[in-house]
Amino acid sequence: MSDWSLNLFPVDVRAPIPDLTSLRNQLVARGFMLEPRGRNIPSETLFQLWNAVEALKPELGEHRFPFENANAPLVIGLLRSVGIVPRDLEFDFETLLISEFVNGLRAGGTLPLTFVFESEKEFLSGPLFGEFANGLVDELFCESDTYITLRTSDRVSILIGGEVDHTPFIPNTDRKVEDWIGFIDRWYEDQNERWIDPETGRAYDLLELDWHYTLGAARWWIKIFRGGWKNPEKACAFIEELTGLPMTYCWTHI
Repeated sequence: MSDWSLNLFPVDVRAPIPDLTSLRNQLVARGFMLEPRGRNIPSETLFQLWNAVEALKPELGEHRFPFENANAPLVIGLLRSVGIVPRDLEFDFETLLISEFVNGLRAGGTLPLTFVFESEKEFLSGPLFGEFANGLVDELFCESDTYITLRTSDRVSILIGGEVDHTPFIPNTDRKVEDWIGFIDRWYEDQNERWIDPETGRAYDLLELDWHYTLGAARWWIKIFRGGWKNPEKACAFIEELTGLPMTYCWTHI
């Protein structure tokens, strides 16, 4: 199944990056997303951990990761059943953090002390997230599998992807920008680059063109995987409230 993601990012790519740790904490406190503890650890995080452990324990490859209903008790139970998690090593599945689980395996000698689990910090959507629905339902979206990440980049990242036509239009016209791929490449190297309309001579920044919300550019952004039919304008307004930065959005599809 293909996946859609909603990306929320500042209108101005030059805007200062806020304190993302503080923003994460606010998003959790307001109920936009859940702290990744115990049963609220996203399946994507558990899958990444499974792959990291399998790289050191090839015998795990004989077993299938439970994609359909993965949660921390189930996945750790499977790891215990194949001897990777010692039977006398117990965890509190109400409060467990992945880092605590990894530390337990290292301390118990199951994994080497040098083992490092490098994963993005994913979050399941919280109760507030449902308030951003716009009333539409589509079978392509799986709300129960939604997770959220905050991402940063050392330089501007182009947010684009998917089996859709990305060709932008000149704003308020039906005229397409046919040489858009080359313009993206030039703008990526120099954000002062502009596309010049050959008919009017007007200069456009990359994000001034009408991409029909299929392209974005940012140094930091919030990525919502499989977010369902949410109202992106409401979500942007909420993030604006927390950061003080005007926000916009784009969809990506893989």
